[in-house]
Amino acid sequence: MRSGLRGMFAVTACAVIAVGLCVMLSGEDKAPAAADGGKDKYEVWERLTDAEGAWLVDFARKSVATKLGVMKEEPTPPKDMPHLIDKRGVFVTINKHGKLRGCIGVYSSKDSLWKQVWMTAQDSAFMDPRFDKVLASELDKLEFEVSVFLCPVTKIKGPEDFIVGKHGIFIR
Repeated sequence: MRSGLRGMFAVTACAVIAVGLCVMLSGEDKAPAAADGGKDKYEVWERLTDAEGAWLVDFARKSVATKLGVMKEEPTPPKDMPHLIDKRGVFVTINKHGKLRGCIGVYSSKDSLWKQVWMTAQDSAFMDPRFDKVLASELDKLEFEVSVFLCPVTKIKGPEDFIVGKHGIFIR
């Protein structure tokens, strides 16, 4: 997890156990090695740079501020950050004074990462059913965290590839 001005950026990888369980590996984890000792059995994308991560956190904040009418931001990525056009799963978490204020994400996306962050940030701020919609008056008190997947959802053999207390589970 990398910290920045009023926000954090993390990378997350994932894999799916047969009938819909999903293993979430931290950015520091390596995907389990193939049984034959060869290449990893999961496709792993390149990590985003610190600059790309910081840009996404700032972009998530601007997305919410734009929806609130506090600012006008045209959603476009910088040309010198090629990973932002990748199609990856992403979660945007919003905290206020260290407490959860909204969190929504997707495990995969048909849209570019920057577009998905734009939409997911607004969903976290205004669509999370656990919380009231974010107000303009609280925007400066909010911290944004953007978690980007390092690999696509991938089937794994079974529960033996899952470590309790280390991996998260997605159940379909």
